[in-house]
Amino acid sequence: MPFDTLRDLAPVSLVATVPMFLIVDPATQVTSVKELIDRAKANPGKLAIAASSFAAVSHLSAELLKQRAGIDMTTVVYKGSAPAWVDVMGGRVAAMFDTVAGVLPHVKSGKMRAIAVGGSKRMAWLPEVPTLIESGLPDFEIRSWYGVIAPAKTPPEIIERISREIADIVKTAELRENFSAQMLDPVGGSPAEFGAFIRAEMHLWEPVAKSAKIRME
Repeated sequence: MPFDTLRDLAPVSLVATVPMFLIVDPATQVTSVKELIDRAKANPGKLAIAASSFAAVSHLSAELLKQRAGIDMTTVVYKGSAPAWVDVMGGRVAAMFDTVAGVLPHVKSGKMRAIAVGGSKRMAWLPEVPTLIESGLPDFEIRSWYGVIAPAKTPPEIIERISREIADIVKTAELRENFSAQMLDPVGGSPAEFGAFIRAEMHLWEPVAKSAKIRME
């Protein structure tokens, strides 16, 4: 990117996180992460996993799964979630990571099967779906997220004030209701907490991107 995240940007507040599902086509008869991994190991290089777009969380999550589970799957990158969903439901790709809000209607209708959720705990909307950690992948927590940042030279008192305002806003019933409808988890928090969060995300994803040779052109 044409900027240095840690040098050129000042964290203000993490606003919300978005849980991710690992989904499969119900016709595959795969009902768990273990079954997906076992099938991939039994058929190295023959199964494909979809990514909603290049270098997106969906793409990085697919590569992380392959690395952590030690499986050989072809990653197919799409231009958006919708065409990827079509190929998942059509059995042309075996699995996909995508945001809960996008795929939940298809999961509820039975067109897709969610075999794991990427959060630290199960979701109230589908409590029967285990987390990736429960599914045998230690320290495997993934999510998309939204935050507010500012130019690095923004006065600290301005950053602190905006952060406090956001923290108050995300506590309001109106916003929480709005976020819940979109399946967003409100967060808030201090600039220091958001800065630590960004560094943790970079620590997680940088080696994944390098290993998978994911480079922005």
